[in-house]
Amino acid sequence: HAHAAACLAENGWPLDGPAVLGVVLDGLGLGDDGALRGGEFLLADYRHATRVGTLKPVAMIGGDQASREPWRNLYAQIVAEMGWPAFVSRFGELEVHRRLSEKPLRVIDRMLAVGLNVPLASSCGRLFDAVAAAVGVAFERQDYEGQAGAMLESLVDEEALHDEAEELAYGFTIAPLDGTGLPCVQAGAMWCALFEDLVRATPPGIVAARFHRGLARVITGMAVELKG
Repeated sequence: HAHAAACLAENGWPLDGPAVLGVVLDGLGLGDDGALRGGEFLLADYRHATRVGTLKPVAMIGGDQASREPWRNLYAQIVAEMGWPAFVSRFGELEVHRRLSEKPLRVIDRMLAVGLNVPLASSCGRLFDAVAAAVGVAFERQDYEGQAGAMLESLVDEEALHDEAEELAYGFTIAPLDGTGLPCVQAGAMWCALFEDLVRATPPGIVAARFHRGLARVITGMAVELKG
């Protein structure tokens, strides 16, 4: 809500103006229900905010450690969106599979199974961390929160970003979030397309561009859906 209100102020929105649809893409913040947020669509004015859409919440393996070690977010995304066995079956030839296999996955799976130090977070920043790790950027660690995402952005191939066919952008889906019914951006299709590109040895800059374009497209689509 603070992010949305700051944008209202920056753009001279009147204090008594009507609520607007705010798209808040952040690393991590605390929701008014105590949940971890960071990828939210809010109907907001200066005084109030109602959550009307979200990114899919995914486990932060190890809690705060996930903000420092991007590979944790990558593994969490794989488990949440396709499952590790399906990933191994389809994409086991990838270098990222080898690197993840060297991690204590059995321990992590037990943590996920019992909910031990794996809080869910709808963080856009952690999604960027996961994609960065997948293409080999800051796989092990980042020195500060957001570094991996900034490095991923710096990789973007400008020609691919602006001139590639629209259908090459990675697809996301919008579906109701379990338990709330909120419209929710889900990344399963994106991950399949990204890993298929890695199998084809697509350059990291093109992968980064396709991810950014796909995310921008689904955010726009969500805004249009919520407005309608």
